[in-house]
Formats: sequence, C-alpha cells, structure tokens
Amino acid sequence: MVLRSIGKGVGVILLFISVISFIILIPLGEMTSHDNMKELFISAFSKTLAGYGPDENITETHENLKRACELGMIDEYKIQMVKQTNVTLSCAEINATTADELPSLIAGRLFEDLWSKDFGCKFITCLRTLPSEEKPGLFFSSVMHDFLLSIRWYILLGMVVAGIMAAALSRSVEDALKSLGIPLSFAGASVLLTKLIKDFVFREVSAEANIIGSLLNTLFDKITYISLIVLAIGIVLIASSWVITRHIESSKG
Repeated sequence: MVLRSIGKGVGVILLFISVISFIILIPLGEMTSHDNMKELFISAFSKTLAGYGPDENITETHENLKRACELGMIDEYKIQMVKQTNVTLSCAEINATTADELPSLIAGRLFEDLWSKDFGCKFITCLRTLPSEEKPGLFFSSVMHDFLLSIRWYILLGMVVAGIMAAALSRSVEDALKSLGIPLSFAGASVLLTKLIKDFVFREVSAEANIIGSLLNTLFDKITYISLIVLAIGIVLIASSWVITRHIESSKG
C-alpha cells in the first residue's frame, strides 16, 4: 500500500514536470525556426554593427568597398567579424547594396552560414566541447532547433508513461481522474504565471528591441494558449472525479 502510494506520487510529480516542459517546448521549437531566428539575428547584429561607429563610418566603408571593386582591387570581401563563419560578399552584391542595407546584408549572410554550419556534434555535446568563442553561434544554428524539436517526443513519451503510472496506481476511477487532473491543473496554472511575469517585465518594449519583443510576445501568447487548454483539461478531470465521487456517495446513501 505504501509502495503504491509512493509510486503514484512519483507518477504525479513526473507528469507535472513533463507537462510544464511540453507546454514550453512546443512554442519554443517554433520560435527557433529559421525565419524567426534570422529576423532576430539580423536585427540584433545590424544594430551591433552600426554601434561600432556613426552612420558616416558605414557609408565610408561601403564607398571604399565599391571603389575597390570598380578599380579591380578585389573580387569579393571576406567578412571576418565572427570567427566560426566563412562568409564573403561579391562585388556584384556590394554594388547592388546601399550603405543602409549593408549591415543587414552582412548579418543575413552571417546567419545563413551559422544556421547551416556543421558543428560536428549534437547540441548538448557541442555545449560541452566547443570552444567558448564558438558557442554563441550554436544558438543561432539549426542544431539547437533540431534538438528542441527532437526532445519534444521524449517529453511526450514521459508524459504518457507518468500518466499511466499515476492512473494505474490509483485506488479507483475517480482517484485516477483526480491524480491526472491535479498535476495538469497545477502545470497549466504555473505556466500561466509566466504571462503575468512577462507583462510586468516587458510592459514597454523599446524601438531597438521591437523584433525581440515581437518574438517574445508570440512565444508567451502560444504558451498561454496551450496552458489554458491544459488547465481546462485538468479542471474537467477533477470535476469528473468529484461528480463520480458524489454519485457513489449518493448511491450508498
């Protein structure tokens, strides 16, 4: 009896943890898609590039590159701002770009190189083995995106196993419904708190962070939507347990 209660408790706790993980990982996997990450990278890196100096410096750099191309001094320009990338701009690209577009062009090319880069390891292994200067690029690569997508299935499997454990070790049907409903309700309600925290912390998003703010808004909106569904399912299961219990008690009376 004691072992059964302990086993059910372990199943309930594992179900709670796996549901929270699943709620977060679903939208996080979508947020780290190619298009979203490219938009974020271009916005952040372009502003970093512009921060090296006034607009006049970027204009001067662009004019110098165009002049070097016209004089035949260079055929392409190698971008050496990020060590683990191998990106060049051809003279055709430089001539077709304005000074204002140059930071975005460079950032876009750097991102594509990082996204498709073969790091030669899985995400977790890369975090442990890559040199410190290469690790930031890992978070803008398809390696991280693929990792987030793959572990969702393991989390889903964990949810199923934990749910079966909690229900199978329950004393009755109504107890099983409650054992499933309580962790689902608490998981949904707990993650919903992130929406309140987000609204408090990110009440005003500055113009410089509008891309980041937009992605965060999308992320938290999807987390909130999924959390509401999970919370609703949990409440329905608890209510069903209560109805069955009341029915059994009234039948005995």
